Order: sequence, then structure tokens, then C-alpha cells
Amino acid sequence: MDIDQSLELRDDTVFDRVVLNVATFLFMIIVFLATVQVVVRVFELPIAGGAWWTTPVARYTLIFGTFFGAAVASRNDEHIKMDILRDTIETRSPRAAMAIDAVTQLIVVAFLAVAVYAAGLAGIENWGDRLLDLPIQSSYVYAGITLGLAVTLVYEVWNLFESLGVTTWTDKITTEVAE
Repeated sequence: MDIDQSLELRDDTVFDRVVLNVATFLFMIIVFLATVQVVVRVFELPIAGGAWWTTPVARYTLIFGTFFGAAVASRNDEHIKMDILRDTIETRSPRAAMAIDAVTQLIVVAFLAVAVYAAGLAGIENWGDRLLDLPIQSSYVYAGITLGLAVTLVYEVWNLFESLGVTTWTDKITTEVAE
């Protein structure tokens, strides 16, 4: 088994760069908040009002960052998958492997479409409800989740077109940004 740790992130479009920068920024916030938590607790710093807020903010930032990180993984085709069967079939019939890729992508797109709908609906249904540990609406958490899932859905639809060999519109987007 070959493990690729080259971290060759694709940033062909402005959209790619925005998603990658948002995911990176969210994880930087998590590292900063965790560092603040440790420093305040270890050195028992007398911060006015305490640093109690860093824990829930880090938790919700981790939730948002996870969904945007999943979008980056989808864009780079680095999400977890088991392709032993697909590779075996590809050696015998490349067309069958392409069909397997297309069906797999359709299943992923369908799942993400339902997930985006459900997260958006949960946000609407919880409009006005407050979080227990922060003075913000819980619908904002659902909005972040919905946005991260929607970006992942966009990338998976993009991957579906690429697996079908239909890349005219993606090539057009990529070349327009490159120029």
C-alpha cells in the first residue's frame, strides 16, 4: 500500500483558493484557541471573565473546519475510499471501472444533496434557538455545516463530470482563471 503525503493541493480556480484559505484559517483559529486555553490554565492567568468561551468557540470552529476540510479533500480526490476492487476491474475493463466511478460519484452526490437539504432544514427549524454555551443562535452552526456540505457537493458534482469524461465546462473555468 502506497501512502501519498505530498499534499499537492489543487487550486485551479478562485473558488478553490477561497475554500482552501477558509479551511486553513478555521484550523489556525482552532490552534490559537487551544493554545490560549492551555496557557490560561497552566499559568493560571487572571483574565477578566475567564477564558471559558474558548472551549465552545474552538468546538464550533472545529465543526466548521471539518466540513470545509472535507470539501478540500473532495476537491483533491483524497477522501477515504477503498479502490481495490475498482483497480482490479480497471485492469480488465477500463469502461467498467469508469462506470463504477460514475455510480459511486452519483451515490456520493445524492447523499450530499440530502445532507445539504437536511442541514439547511435543521437550521431553519432551529431559527431563534440559542446555544447553551454561547450567546448565538444555533441556526448559525447549521448554516456553517450547510455551507461546508454545499461546497463539498459542488466539488463532488465536479468530480462526477470528470469521472464521466465531461470536462468542457471545468476546463473553461480553469483556463479562464489561469489567464
